Amino acid sequence: MNQFFQLLRFELLIQFKTWTAPVFVLAYFGFAFLMGGQGTASSETLYNSEFELFFKMGLLSLGAVFSIMFFAVKATQRDAQSQMEALVYVTPISKKQFFLTRFLGSWLTSLLIILPAIIGFHLGVAFSDLDPSRIGVFQFSSSLSVAFKLLIPTITTLTAFLFTVGLLSRNPLATYAMAVGIYAAYFICSIFLNSPLMANAAPIASENLVWAGLADPFGLSAFFHQTNLWTSYEKNHLGIQISGLFAWNRLIWLLFSTALLTVAYRIFSFRKSNESKKQKKEKLSESPNSVQIDKISPRTGNYSAVFGSHLNLSLRFIFTSIPFWVILGAWMIIASTEIYFKLFSGGSYEESYYPATQILLERVQQPLFLFGIIILLFFSGSLTWREKDSRMGSLVNATPAPKGLLFLSILTTLVLVMLTMISITVLICFIFQLAEQPWSKDTWTLFLLFLSPGWSLLFFSILFLWIQRITPHKYLGIGLSAISFGIFAGPLSSTIGLNHPLFLIGSTPFLTYSELAGFALQFSPFSILSLLWGILALALATWLYSSWDHTFLFQHHKAFKTPSSRLAILCFTIFLGFWISVFLKTEKEGSFPTNSEILDLKARYEKEFKEFNGAPVLAFADLHFELEMQVSKGTYHAEVKGKLFNPTLKPIDDLLIHEKEKLIDFQLEKVKDYGYVEELDLYRIRFSKAIQPGDSLEFSFKVNPKKTILGTQKAIVPNGSYLNFRDFAPFFGYSESLEIRDYADRKKRGLAPKLSDNQDNSHSGADEKKLFKINFEAILKTEKNQTAITSGKLVEEKIEGNQRIFHYRSSEPILPAVAFFSGVYRKDSLKNYNEQLEVYSLESHARVNSKTLRVIQETLAYCSENFGSYPFDHLKLVEIPGFWGFGGYAHPGVISMTEDKYFLVKEGSAQFDLQTKRAVHEVAHQWFGHLLAPRNLPGATLVVEGLAKYAEVLFLEKKLGKAATWYLTDQANRTYFSGRAIASMPENSLSEQENQSYLAYGKSLSAFLAARELLGEKELNSIIRELVDTSRSHAKPLVDTQLLLEKMKKKTSLEGQKLIEDWFQRIITYDIRILDIEIEKTQDGQIQLTLDYEASKMERQTDGSEREVAMEEEIELAAFTVHPKNLDTDQQVLFSQKVKIQSGKGQIKMMLDQIPSWIVLDPWGTRPDQNREDNFKEIKN
Repeated sequence: MNQFFQLLRFELLIQFKTWTAPVFVLAYFGFAFLMGGQGTASSETLYNSEFELFFKMGLLSLGAVFSIMFFAVKATQRDAQSQMEALVYVTPISKKQFFLTRFLGSWLTSLLIILPAIIGFHLGVAFSDLDPSRIGVFQFSSSLSVAFKLLIPTITTLTAFLFTVGLLSRNPLATYAMAVGIYAAYFICSIFLNSPLMANAAPIASENLVWAGLADPFGLSAFFHQTNLWTSYEKNHLGIQISGLFAWNRLIWLLFSTALLTVAYRIFSFRKSNESKKQKKEKLSESPNSVQIDKISPRTGNYSAVFGSHLNLSLRFIFTSIPFWVILGAWMIIASTEIYFKLFSGGSYEESYYPATQILLERVQQPLFLFGIIILLFFSGSLTWREKDSRMGSLVNATPAPKGLLFLSILTTLVLVMLTMISITVLICFIFQLAEQPWSKDTWTLFLLFLSPGWSLLFFSILFLWIQRITPHKYLGIGLSAISFGIFAGPLSSTIGLNHPLFLIGSTPFLTYSELAGFALQFSPFSILSLLWGILALALATWLYSSWDHTFLFQHHKAFKTPSSRLAILCFTIFLGFWISVFLKTEKEGSFPTNSEILDLKARYEKEFKEFNGAPVLAFADLHFELEMQVSKGTYHAEVKGKLFNPTLKPIDDLLIHEKEKLIDFQLEKVKDYGYVEELDLYRIRFSKAIQPGDSLEFSFKVNPKKTILGTQKAIVPNGSYLNFRDFAPFFGYSESLEIRDYADRKKRGLAPKLSDNQDNSHSGADEKKLFKINFEAILKTEKNQTAITSGKLVEEKIEGNQRIFHYRSSEPILPAVAFFSGVYRKDSLKNYNEQLEVYSLESHARVNSKTLRVIQETLAYCSENFGSYPFDHLKLVEIPGFWGFGGYAHPGVISMTEDKYFLVKEGSAQFDLQTKRAVHEVAHQWFGHLLAPRNLPGATLVVEGLAKYAEVLFLEKKLGKAATWYLTDQANRTYFSGRAIASMPENSLSEQENQSYLAYGKSLSAFLAARELLGEKELNSIIRELVDTSRSHAKPLVDTQLLLEKMKKKTSLEGQKLIEDWFQRIITYDIRILDIEIEKTQDGQIQLTLDYEASKMERQTDGSEREVAMEEEIELAAFTVHPKNLDTDQQVLFSQKVKIQSGKGQIKMMLDQIPSWIVLDPWGTRPDQNREDNFKEIKN
């Protein structure tokens, strides 16, 4: 035993005596310190809560593979590298002692270097300027919890994997392959679970996390499964529990690690294999023939054979190794999984997509780049140090061939590795695409992957080789390369304040492709940055060629005398000149101000103009546009004139006007002093005479935005331009959104702490800034082959020279939420009584147009019947590029719909169809948002989005059946609970919601459906119609949430009024579950079903906690022959009746004619319930 501890002590000394251990300790500690000081927790969450500590340490553990890999390789392969194996094997050390001490040495070292990160995190919080009200009391138990529940099990699992592979293979490449395989497993788990760490739009459903939670070796998926719906209060007060999926994850991986180590111990041989001994003996026994060797005369000048030989060895080193193909296989699984789960039921509503080129590129570009970087990190080190590791370095250096050829062979090998990986990715994309549709011109665009991210991968391969060459150790080079990538192209750039693209060395934006707009979005900045970094890469490459045989590049006195080094200096000089010229151009444009500059301007804005907060402002009354869209140049020129008026009850003496785009020739009546503040892009208008209530005055301005050298401008593109008036319209009044919110930044600039939203009594909407209906007219000019579209009726169309001119005028006042479109469209139309319905789309996307026209026609008929007549004689739906990100947007008489979220969505099932859903929703906004334009007060989005969602359900129920209701309410329920878990501001009631999309698109629907059950559909619709009629006849918004609720309350009893208050004016959630079901047959042959349930009703308090309140409500109980989402006919509903549900446990009895397959409480989601699954009970025969 004493010998065992001595060996273990020796092992730890060996591991810690190198520079690596303290460097990793400092790295983990430093990153944790930065994480602690960032304060990125969601609203109301304590910065040092156990949840935050767990989350941040989980992120940090993702990097532990690098450090563990180093210590595992050192433990398992140092004897072979130092040629000490034979000596070790003849010592009296037993196999058991050797195995255990080497493993424990790696494991303990890995633990000891990452555990100080917990201290670093707490110190980062303590020494930061974070809001002290959001820093809790230090809890030592939280640190222990994170250590024993997360870090120790994760480090154990990772060490077991890497140690086993390293010990059995004695091959560093195999160890690298294992490290890449671990990351591949996490990538796949992240795809399955729709990880919060990856960009996606769909809410996370706990049922999607189960398999990923078990398969994730880091345990993060299981952590998200347990906490992804936690509120801020729960994050502050609950600890991570070893229960459920998290407990199974930890147990499974610890058992698997133990089994893996046991197998490794049994397979591991403590002696050199007989095979190797036999081979060595045969070699020694060979007696070489006597050969007469003539005098060797070395020839110089042609070294192509040397390059070919080096390249052949490097390629064989990589491509003949099993680990490389294992890594490639892992990437093939990741790429295929990424694509498959997007194309097939990969959306929020389980919708499927066509394998369009833009969707395929969007799915693989980022993971391809990240996976390629991981491969480059490992292989750049292996290839650079291969000769030294095999003790051939001195021999290679003694040859007369230029050592730069060795560099070229290594670089060529890395390039071929990346080309192989990208080619396989392109092939996978081809297979998915050509399996469903024929080859098209867009298919060729998949080769774009060789350029983006291929070009960046080429740059980082050269950069990593340069770092490896100037560092004294391979693993230090890998670590520094990883850090350099994190700074220049990873998450560390924002942490240290690098936001200018010229400081993100080697990083280029991904080329975004649209079948409608092509490469218009990012092509210009991508081209400039690619050229810039290409010149720098050439400079580094030529310098490495001339200095490859020198460890430190500047020590050699002949470093500047070779042609290649001179070329390197020339390239670097060109790069520096190019970089400086682009940088000066961006500084002149003001395109990329530093974060500090932005905050200083915000502080100045608040200090100088806070007095205007809540002051009365002017509003648009008439708007006339002359807009020239220069689509080939990517810009536009607009002349806007019209009238403003004072809609308030107070006179206006002065006014703030913010520029979104530079206003040219800005003219406004009755102005004494424009007071332009150039740094803040605003006017402080002083009128010569106060503008009295109701007074109007004329205005005019021009806008002619200039393209910036590295900026992106997505409004005007060669095809599919989409320009919103709000993008260049001046903003009137003071904007609280421009104030600094961060506690530390406010303190640094002498500003008082900003009260949290639930403490601020001066509500931002108390003095509302109203949107009024305006008289609208527009003259649009575009290129001759394009069609220009906007709101209003087309009055005239003509061609002048190379321009096509369209004149639109609205027949009645509309909201100024107008947009302007231009493109080469296919037009499909349908005459619907007095309305002309039109769809403008790309020719290749027109397959859905006839269906779209029918849906629009049916929705107009339904909404007109239930909510009042449609006000226009036209309705146009226009396709816009997918890079806009949203699904659709309703303008007066015009709907914009993105290509990827509508036109590339496949036809839905009989139960649910996403295209129909989205078209219905945007048509409904012609009533809710335009005809019924609410006052701009808290709760306005309940009227706009909540009622549109409600109309969506009503129509789809009629068209598709009740199954559509299940899909819509299930998604809305998940949107609500996942949204409030990550909300940036405290949750409000529905009637007070502000910019809280999870309420508008989520909880609002359940509240209106509950109100429908309470009041009746006909009664609720009549109330809504009355509000629509009220709003229709007034330019001034009159309707608000309070008026809606008052009318609803008048139509119900006192008990019903209390429920309406609960659903709309309080923050209420439910927990309803079916505990058990008993079935027995009666004597008359009927089925008696006894259902046991448990229910509770919770109300959120001001501190975020929840208090149970009494519950006694009528909720629907239903029995089905299929799951509600699969309903096809009414005959599949065996029973449906409202039953009284009370707090606590209860029992319900019912009589049925047959045994159902499903029993459900609240099948249609009228109550927000975090776990709807336990409302459903399947009855299996």
